[in-house]
Amino acid sequence: MYSALPSLQVSGKNSAGEEQSLTFFVKIAHTQRSNTTYNPLLTFNFSTEITKKEEESAKTVASKFLEILNTESSYNQLNTAIDTNYDGSRDWTASYIGNVTGSSDDDTTLLEELFEGTLSLDLNGATVDVTCIIKRENIDNNATTGNSYTVGGTAYNGCEMTLYLTTANFNNLSYNDYPNVYAMVFTRVSEDSLWEQIGEKMYEGTAQVVGYVGGTTTGSFDTGTWTSSKEYHGISSGAKISELIQEAVS
Repeated sequence: MYSALPSLQVSGKNSAGEEQSLTFFVKIAHTQRSNTTYNPLLTFNFSTEITKKEEESAKTVASKFLEILNTESSYNQLNTAIDTNYDGSRDWTASYIGNVTGSSDDDTTLLEELFEGTLSLDLNGATVDVTCIIKRENIDNNATTGNSYTVGGTAYNGCEMTLYLTTANFNNLSYNDYPNVYAMVFTRVSEDSLWEQIGEKMYEGTAQVVGYVGGTTTGSFDTGTWTSSKEYHGISSGAKISELIQEAVS
């Protein structure tokens, strides 16, 4: 015997902010005759597969970021700019920099100069500009790796550098939408060593649309809400970047 569920329609916006929908039909079948009443719970996880060209162009961005991290002058410029974002009261404002709506013109200009035109992805043969956020925080649970900084009298040790990239058009997105965001993580084993990428070459996930400094506006995304869209390192989709990295380096 079997029971057919009503059709399920899923609506949402793609990375370009366009409204799209899909309709699914589900049939549940029993292997044996039974008078037992079942109340099945089905969970659907929807994501889009990254194309080969998109993956290759993202690797180009990652290579350039490694060059930035391992060049003293550009590395100091990047950290100084992040330090300058501190608003005097909220420590987390000194942990990131981006070229998203709401960021300062100086920050956007600096990132464009540092990346030298590589902040783009090849999508279906077209070059699409990338929105990025660089976040420094301890995500491998090791206080001796990465870098350290002090803000508001508090020291933050063992910070990795995570590069978050998205091709989403925020002009067509609203607060609490969840566009695709790709994450790449970099660290170094000591202050005297070179930075290197750890974990996968690129993690595919989603993150919540918010304002650049929080709030219920739009223009940026919250890295703290990032979760994976597929399985990595044996961990199912929906994992935090810290979970993935700690498993990768264990």
